[in-house]
Amino acid sequence: LKDARYQRAVCLLALEKHDEMFQAFQSYLKDYPDAAPRTRSNATYWIGWYYSQKEQSPSKAIECFQQASASEGDFQTEALYRLAEAHYALAQQAEKDKNEALARPHRLKAAEVYLELAKQNRELVRHTSFYAYAAAVFRSENRFPEAIRMYELLLEAFPQDAGLDEVHFYLGELHTKLQPPQWQEALQRYEKVMAYPESKLRDHALFGKSWALWKLQRPQEALTGLEKVIERRTPGIYDLSRYAVGLILYDQGQLGPAQPHLLYVGLVSRDPDYSPEALYKAGKVSLARKDPGDCVKTWNFLLKRFPDSLWAGKVREEAATLPGYQVTAQDAIKKAP
Repeated sequence: LKDARYQRAVCLLALEKHDEMFQAFQSYLKDYPDAAPRTRSNATYWIGWYYSQKEQSPSKAIECFQQASASEGDFQTEALYRLAEAHYALAQQAEKDKNEALARPHRLKAAEVYLELAKQNRELVRHTSFYAYAAAVFRSENRFPEAIRMYELLLEAFPQDAGLDEVHFYLGELHTKLQPPQWQEALQRYEKVMAYPESKLRDHALFGKSWALWKLQRPQEALTGLEKVIERRTPGIYDLSRYAVGLILYDQGQLGPAQPHLLYVGLVSRDPDYSPEALYKAGKVSLARKDPGDCVKTWNFLLKRFPDSLWAGKVREEAATLPGYQVTAQDAIKKAP
């Protein structure tokens, strides 16, 4: 009787009598808690399928797909795929409702399942969008190793696909964010981007390559690349390129050529991530040139604009020992009385 009840539900599925199939599988699981693991897994999968496809209720389907994907059955891998779909659908709905607290865990779970699927069964992950979505989620969560793995799997699965220059670019960025950064791997990825003659990311890749060269102790090659980016005034990386050139020249002791770049980043760009350091070092150049007045002017701008930065703290320490000057209660450097 137990087998007959199960086979009846299977026949209803084959006849596309989905409502009756749903009820038959539910009653089967209820009446036979000792049913064979495989048939229980199969029945659970189809109940989840009904929730997701017929009732359009991914929240109800999730538990079924979790159970079916975790137990040996005929639809174990398909259950994993549909589990990812259900989490993705719930994330999309939560984002639409502007409920980030609910959207985030569903995004993460969908990404984790897509990654697992890409490792196990590429037949079910049939489009680059699955890989790109999961990788983007991992990137946004600073889970860089998982993002890297997802992009690598994308390249393996779609080696001739359009848009791979973007994948290589992201891989370059991600390798710089690892601890410790993998600058050589990043360099190679950026070079792959530059091999695409029509890529819109070529200048950004040149910047990334140049930064990697600097970190790999190849400053002259880095400067050559950065100067090209500066000449083209590429939006989004022009200021960063000026910053990098300023730092490289400063580190090499070429203080005169470094200062215009440092002052540009500090006074014109005013980026909170880079300007404080640029202003501090521009002031140090003035001190090296025996022009404390110019140094004080630059450092006062730093104290006013970025008072909470690490570099403002360094300025306060060093200004306190600057002959003829003092740091006032108003957090400004002035000549001592």
